[in-house]
Amino acid sequence: MNANTHADLYERLRHSEKYQQLTRERDRLARLSTWLVLIGLYTFIGLVAFNPAVISTPLSQGHALSQGVPLVIGLMIAFWLLAGFYIYRANSRFDMLQQSLIHEAMEGKS
Repeated sequence: MNANTHADLYERLRHSEKYQQLTRERDRLARLSTWLVLIGLYTFIGLVAFNPAVISTPLSQGHALSQGVPLVIGLMIAFWLLAGFYIYRANSRFDMLQQSLIHEAMEGKS
């Protein structure tokens, strides 16, 4: 393929409805994931900074384990699950759309 053929292919890809759909879905999931992580982290940091008594309170009387420990573990598990969901979505839906888009673009159907 020469440079003009590549430019034509890229132009067809950019104007394809499937490409628009892929970028919309991927961007939406990335923004949602980013906001969920930021809200979780800043909420925790806000608790530590402005109301440390909530986090330092023992889980039960006589125990050294504070309420902050399960909170941090919960955040870590939630972020791990969110990353797993993003990877699952990227490897299934996004890859399927991408392969379909490439196939159609190579055939000149888009």
